[in-house]
Amino acid sequence: MTSDGTPWRPLVHGMDICRAIIAVLEAPCDSVHNQILTVGDNVTQLPVREIAEFVAETFPGCQVTFGFCQRGQSSYRVSFDKIRK
Repeated sequence: MTSDGTPWRPLVHGMDICRAIIAVLEAPCDSVHNQILTVGDNVTQLPVREIAEFVAETFPGCQVTFGFCQRGQSSYRVSFDKIRK
């Protein structure tokens, strides 16, 4: 990796996205109309470093190296509280 692995990334399973779409379609219109809902779970937000290390453990022979902290690294740590409501 070219970065140091510190930026955060939210992960979401495709089936969770499907369930969210169904839930919105079945929800009362006044509760979801013109709303933006971020699909995911606060538990599945991980630093890129942890994701890369998990991948390396899963695939034999895979080695991960990290670079340095770069200016302007994008980190995406978001709240999923609204969709839970």
